[in-house]
Amino acid sequence: MSIEDDFLKDPMEEVLAENLVEVIATMNEEQRDKFVNTFVSKWPLLASKISFNIDCTLQEVTSVN
Repeated sequence: MSIEDDFLKDPMEEVLAENLVEVIATMNEEQRDKFVNTFVSKWPLLASKISFNIDCTLQEVTSVN
């Protein structure tokens, strides 16, 4: 990533990602189930891609440790 890329990056992207992670992390099991079901029914391809990305990242993290 270049300095120009850092300059053009929207600072709200980081805040949005952090907030979204915190919201999901603080959900109880019922809320998470509802979230997952709603997400998959409305955006199945996106849900699949995010699931795949999470799995890949978890494999990378666990293989390093």
